[in-house]
Amino acid sequence: MFGFDWSELMVIVVVALIVLGPKDLPRALYQLGKWTRHARRITSEFQRHVDDIVRQAELEEVRKTVQDAAKTMDVRGQVAEHVNTVLDPVKDIKQAFDKAAPGATPLAEPDKAATNGSAAPEAQPV
Repeated sequence: MFGFDWSELMVIVVVALIVLGPKDLPRALYQLGKWTRHARRITSEFQRHVDDIVRQAELEEVRKTVQDAAKTMDVRGQVAEHVNTVLDPVKDIKQAFDKAAPGATPLAEPDKAATNGSAAPEAQPV
């Protein structure tokens, strides 16, 4: 962890045993473990906060990219324009009637030949 070798750790244990004594050494090791756990908890919390900040920064960057793309590409406008040009029902109906009977007279106007005679005009198929 810190680059200690076994021989260096033995020297530290012997010095701690001499300085603290055999009676207080377990209590000191317990406190050392407690401080180590606390330090690890603080560092992991700090790392989690840093990761959250990085994640939020990445999300902001993605959000800006999407907003820029939405500004440059007006998808709704393009779809509406395409639908209006391709799927124009009024234009399609007019073209269908014009193609079906280009020389036929409308049904509302009576036929001139039929008004001279006594027969009723016949409806022409569409």
